[in-house]
Amino acid sequence: MTDKPAVKFGDICREVKLTTKDPIADGYERYIGLEHLDSGSLKIKRWGVIAEANPSFTRVFKKGHILFGKRRPYLKKAAVAEFDGICSSDIIVLEPVEKNILPSVYHLVFPLCQDSCRIS
Repeated sequence: MTDKPAVKFGDICREVKLTTKDPIADGYERYIGLEHLDSGSLKIKRWGVIAEANPSFTRVFKKGHILFGKRRPYLKKAAVAEFDGICSSDIIVLEPVEKNILPSVYHLVFPLCQDSCRIS
């Protein structure tokens, strides 16, 4: 038993579904694929350059958004974006409900998403 209150995932963040047809024209320079997210770390330590790789990704994320790898979620690939960019469709882009969660507690929330991550 725990003394921590249970909350619905949808009460602390919401899925963001922004896309772009031309990321370079829209001002994006970097992209994130699952290979750029490290298990157990909320930091993005590497990324790809759109102009060099020309990825087919269209999903947009903004600084402060949470990126969560939905393939093999047991690997716990999640990070907080420190820049704007585009990402793979294998990544769910989440936006915190600021009044309900502070960035300093993200590490407490995302380890709980082990088997699936449904937003209700």
